[in-house]
Amino acid sequence: MRRVRFSVGVGLLLFGTLGCGGDGPPGNEGSGSDAEDGVPPPAPIVDALDAHRPAYPHISSEKSYSCTDAADGEHTITVHRFKNAAKPEVPPEDRGLSTSVFFRDDEYAPFAVVSGHGGWSFKYSGCTYTWLLEMRDFSQQRLEFDPTPGSKVIDSTRPPMILPSAKSLAAQAAQFNDAILNYAASQLGKHVGNGECWTLAEQAIDQAGAHFPVAYIFGSRVGYGQVGDHAVLKQALPGDVIQFDAGHFEFEGGSSQAGSPVHTAIVKAINGEDLEVYEQNAPIGGAVRAHHRDMAMMVSGGYFIYRAYPLLPSTAGD
Repeated sequence: MRRVRFSVGVGLLLFGTLGCGGDGPPGNEGSGSDAEDGVPPPAPIVDALDAHRPAYPHISSEKSYSCTDAADGEHTITVHRFKNAAKPEVPPEDRGLSTSVFFRDDEYAPFAVVSGHGGWSFKYSGCTYTWLLEMRDFSQQRLEFDPTPGSKVIDSTRPPMILPSAKSLAAQAAQFNDAILNYAASQLGKHVGNGECWTLAEQAIDQAGAHFPVAYIFGSRVGYGQVGDHAVLKQALPGDVIQFDAGHFEFEGGSSQAGSPVHTAIVKAINGEDLEVYEQNAPIGGAVRAHHRDMAMMVSGGYFIYRAYPLLPSTAGD
């Protein structure tokens, strides 16, 4: 996109300060001819998106939307989206989440940047756009704008998750876990949704009437377990979601992998460190099944336990 490239001089005007690195363009060392003639050397080209591009693996996309205002003026809104990959190099809490960078017409600087969302929807009337972004903390952010320079309203239309307490977690389990288990049991031998592992948990949570997952966040985090420390299993309950983070198991006669790096399942039963889960796409392409995993046999990796969270209404309207 051509308009996001500009010289450092323009960048300083728009952003205030920019960091610099390196020793300058090759071939100019010691000559001083441009400075002596009063002509500054050419400024390097800077991309306005660089400051918002993740440092770890991601995919990027760009989409533009055109509209005509009441005075028959043509306008374009362009959105650049950087979506974090689900790879070991990406921190678990950032996998699948996006940063969206909004440009208006031919402005060189973005007029809005929203990070940490797992999805969006939008509507427009004429040239007034309203974006609703689902955030990692289950809040919903509304970004409303039109082509008028400086036009932007961003607010929250749904509050974030409350910090989990023993009381709130117990209430969430009582409200959702049985329904999640019943749905998973009803799908044994079937392929749910697109067949990916996380789709089983997503559909079960939806059927229970709980808040939909945002990227790989399935509700309140109950806790984290890893090799040699499975205390979180004492807090977990049937109907919770377990998300393995590159869990590798070794046992007599072989080994298995849960997640490369992510594998999502539903806890069916817990007996000490012995775990029974409902899972899909394990092995790859497999239908929903019940499967035992002895967590004492895990030799590397870890896992998160999530509990479904209530879906709160949005104040954004239809």
